[in-house]
Amino acid sequence: YRIKELGDNEILLAQKYADLELLEFEVKTYEKTRINLVTTKVNKLFKYVTFKMFEDQINEGVNDICEALVDGVPFNALNTAAKINAGLDVINALSLAYDAKAPIFIDNRESINNLVSTTSQIVNLRVSTDSKLLIENK
Repeated sequence: YRIKELGDNEILLAQKYADLELLEFEVKTYEKTRINLVTTKVNKLFKYVTFKMFEDQINEGVNDICEALVDGVPFNALNTAAKINAGLDVINALSLAYDAKAPIFIDNRESINNLVSTTSQIVNLRVSTDSKLLIENK
């Protein structure tokens, strides 16, 4: 009698295990879909910068992060010109989202040749050898 009872219990437990595996699969599928949708929606707001929003962990989990990338290169590894242009791209996206504009001060402007276009006013700060402060209006 006990052997039959344990056999029946084994069948029930096997079914519960299969149900839980299916649920785990559905949760992982949902999570992957959510990650893809969030990443796509965020990255559509920018022209040059992309954001890595999630990072896979060793245990197959997902860690929430927010890392700015330009052509796949992390922000911290960019040169000064690329960092400034990445910043301008972020400012453009925020200006558009909030319908607000403010002047943008760019320090070390001599280190960059081409700026990302923006509708905001730009104030360039450059190194100068002039003996007097020179203000130019272009």
